[in-house]
Amino acid sequence: MNIHGITPEMVAEAPRWKEVLPHIVDFVGADTLVAHNAAFDTGVIRYACAADDIQWPAFDFLCTLVAARKALALPSYRLPYVAASLGFSLENHHDAHADAEAVVKIVNQLAQRENATDVQDLAQKIGVRLGTMSLGKYSGSVAQSSSSRGFTPVSVNANADSDG
Repeated sequence: MNIHGITPEMVAEAPRWKEVLPHIVDFVGADTLVAHNAAFDTGVIRYACAADDIQWPAFDFLCTLVAARKALALPSYRLPYVAASLGFSLENHHDAHADAEAVVKIVNQLAQRENATDVQDLAQKIGVRLGTMSLGKYSGSVAQSSSSRGFTPVSVNANADSDG
């Protein structure tokens, strides 16, 4: 409630997850889902399915948090910082619509930078594996290698105070 402002009263009459999920699956079709910190979002989907005793849907997904960590050198990879680093501001952070629009802009900006033709191509070019979930199996969207792509090496200052 503190983060999103959604109260129990606002969802008291909402349909159950098992009633909503088929509409989401139909809407997504064969598209790849994209989310910032996709591990959280896919965890919510899996938990909601378990709570309603239904099978997980089959989705491929890309995590823009993982993608940003591979493609950008930033002090923070929180959604507003990633957005700002790519030239736009995220107003109303944690509003579902505003966050979704920011994720779309992030993917578009990264795809332009990499000359990627789609989400799968972007993932491959920056060294990120798409995540997948299906029939009780889950594999997260993760970095494929430990390369330091996008990062500037830091030189050690020999005169720095080693005690902090």
